[in-house]
Amino acid sequence: MDALPLPEPPPPPEMRDWSELPLDALSLVFSKLGAVEVLCAGLVCRPWLRAAKLPHLWRCVDMAHHRGISWKKRSVWCKMAEVAVNRSGGQLEAFKARMFVTTSLYY
Repeated sequence: MDALPLPEPPPPPEMRDWSELPLDALSLVFSKLGAVEVLCAGLVCRPWLRAAKLPHLWRCVDMAHHRGISWKKRSVWCKMAEVAVNRSGGQLEAFKARMFVTTSLYY
């Protein structure tokens, strides 16, 4: 009895360059993330950094409930908070944080 030929494998999925997403699409996706995630997303590539710097993403910053607070150094959290405040471009309406924020963010 002859063996049946194996079917050809499906073609590989089309590769997409996520750095080519339009700025408005990235902005919409980033608006669903928390402040820490947006800060980290900006480290992926230049277009994502450009989107992560849009001031409207930084009107309300909540860094109080991120689960990684206990494992990062206090100085890292302070710097992240400073970057978040600076990215708001003067549009910051609400800021929540704990354990690592100092009054230096006000100035």
